[in-house]
Amino acid sequence: MLKMFSKGKKMIVLSAMVLLLILTAVLNIALNNQSVDTGTGAVTASAGFFANFRSDREIAREREMIVINALLNDPATTPQGRQKAEEDKLRIARNIALETVAEGRIKALGFNDAIITTGNNFYHVVVNSDGITAAQATQIAEIVATEASTRLDNVVVSYLA
Repeated sequence: MLKMFSKGKKMIVLSAMVLLLILTAVLNIALNNQSVDTGTGAVTASAGFFANFRSDREIAREREMIVINALLNDPATTPQGRQKAEEDKLRIARNIALETVAEGRIKALGFNDAIITTGNNFYHVVVNSDGITAAQATQIAEIVATEASTRLDNVVVSYLA
C-alpha cells in the first residue's frame, strides 16, 4: 500500500499544479496572439481565441479543483492544509464571479468579447476590438477595479482584433 503524502509534499504538489495552470494560460495567450492573414488584407488574431481561452481556463480550473478536493477529502490532510485548500476553493469561486460580471459589463459597453485573467491582485483584460481609446481603457479598468475591489493600477487593458 502506498504511503500518503506528507503535508510538505502535498503543498509542493499543489504549488506545482498552480504553476502549471498559470503556465498553460500564459502559453495559450502567447500562442493565440499570433496573427494570421485572412486573405482580405486584414490581419486578425487566430480564430476562436476568446472561446479557446475560456475553454482552457475552465479545464485548468477543473484540474485545480480536482487537486483541492483530493486534499479536502484526504483524512491525512493537516488542518493547515485543509484551510489552504478551502481558501483556494473560495478564491476560484470569487474569480469566476468577478470574471462573469466584469466580462458581461465590458461587453455591455459594446465590445464583442472580453476575457479577464487574475493573479495575486493583478488583473489583465483583453477585449475583442480593432483598437481602444484611452478613455475606453480607463472605463474597462474601472469596471474591473470596482468588481475586484482593487486599485486601478492593478488592472492592465489590451485589445485583440
